[in-house]
Amino acid sequence: RSNDTCYNMAMKFRGFLRPEPLLVCAIIMAFIITVGLSIWSRSGHLVFDSPDALVNYHFSRFWSETWTLTFPASGVPGYEYVVPRSAKVAGASIVPAGFWGLPFFYGSLNVLFPSLLLPYWTLIFAVIGLLAWYWLWKKVWSIPAAIIILALTAFHPAWWYYSFRSLLPNVLFCSLV
Repeated sequence: RSNDTCYNMAMKFRGFLRPEPLLVCAIIMAFIITVGLSIWSRSGHLVFDSPDALVNYHFSRFWSETWTLTFPASGVPGYEYVVPRSAKVAGASIVPAGFWGLPFFYGSLNVLFPSLLLPYWTLIFAVIGLLAWYWLWKKVWSIPAAIIILALTAFHPAWWYYSFRSLLPNVLFCSLV
């Protein structure tokens, strides 16, 4: 009886290691589209449209270089009066006030991988989140239903809008959940 259970578990794991050809094509296309769009959208310039993303970028870089989340405010003129909404002044330091996990997580990844990937981690986790979304619905329903749900989610404008707004916690949070 226990041998049957072990055999069934081995067959499920074996099926997990052999993905469907359609899924492999979807993964390759998602990777190509993500890399292409991210290169096209950045076009060599590192510009953040949101003050929250800019603060998260600087705190992530500062964390990866110094292992602290406090940024010295002495070099920032007028720090007593003007501070981004996702940061606070604590004495002579600027500290993050938003989601502290994002600079910590991306800064730690910045230590392990090249620092050029820092603005693209949100896109990478968006694709990983879509693959996890597919896997979840494949387990709940069938493969065709999971592919339809994956396509509807992948082409949803809000998903890609927040994915390309790099260093904001929305897509990272949804992907990790």
